[in-house]
Amino acid sequence: MNSLCVLALLGCFIKVFYVFSGEIHHVNSWYSTYVSLSTVYLILCLYGLFLRLKWGFWGFSLFLLIHPTVQWWVGRWDISAFALFLAIELTAIFQYRRME
Repeated sequence: MNSLCVLALLGCFIKVFYVFSGEIHHVNSWYSTYVSLSTVYLILCLYGLFLRLKWGFWGFSLFLLIHPTVQWWVGRWDISAFALFLAIELTAIFQYRRME
């Protein structure tokens, strides 16, 4: 699970460049703020999952419910990002009993 968290963390750093690009401002006026805040939230959840803490699991589960819905709504849904998030979630479900 740690390797999946590291991959997702690399994706978070790539989102920083996405936030500063001009493309994101053409979606909606609030979308750049949402991407920034959701990235910070995701980093916190990944930190919890990396340390195998249950709050990281529940926070990431909430992220997995909200984020794809918002992405679909604004027309930015991507199957590759969703597949990585789903792989992290499934791995976390199988390791939930070992979490503190």
